Amino acid sequence: MRRPLLRRCLIAVVPFLALLWACRQPSLEERVERLPELPPDIAGTLDSTTLATRTALQFSEPQKLPATTPVAAAPCCSSNETRSLKVNFPYTKCGPFHDLISVDLYDLVLSQGDSGGSAPKMYKLREIQGRALSRLHICTSSDGPWDATLTEVRACSPYTPVRTLVISALGDAVVFNWSGSQPPPANVQIVSCQTLGITKIPCGISNCECLSSACQPPASCDCGTEWP
Repeated sequence: MRRPLLRRCLIAVVPFLALLWACRQPSLEERVERLPELPPDIAGTLDSTTLATRTALQFSEPQKLPATTPVAAAPCCSSNETRSLKVNFPYTKCGPFHDLISVDLYDLVLSQGDSGGSAPKMYKLREIQGRALSRLHICTSSDGPWDATLTEVRACSPYTPVRTLVISALGDAVVFNWSGSQPPPANVQIVSCQTLGITKIPCGISNCECLSSACQPPASCDCGTEWP
């Protein structure tokens, strides 16, 4: 009688175990293995050393005023203007899987495939530019929006504006520099802009009034979405 009873118990338990296995949540490692490979067009933008988006510092030394320039043409004040921005900018960062395990990473991996979410996209990476990586890497990729700071400095000489943009993306500070008539980085778009303030210092010319200012509510601090 024991065998029929045992058989009936097994028949009852097996479907339950199958249902339990089907409902089991995949482990983080299994989720990572299911991630898609980093697309070649994104992989091509990575720096082979840092495994993050490669950025060029667009910068050239501003031209100084010629020695024959009349004193009257020299500026009264130097200036330093600071703006707080939200920007869209495609940025990807990769690192060894086991070095990046964290609650945030776990949530990001679990969020993949959710509809309507704004979480960064996750990928896996096994080689870069034909070089095999010793360990599996995972990559986080997003267009933002990111927090950023833009400063524009005009010295007494040269007075040509020098601009520095610092973007906070995935824990990194991404820096762009450009000056004069050089264009801003083409792959960065301003979403919103708030003027923080402008500092002015006399350049040694008499009868010049150099007034610094800070934008404080209720004054309108919005500076639009166009580059200065």
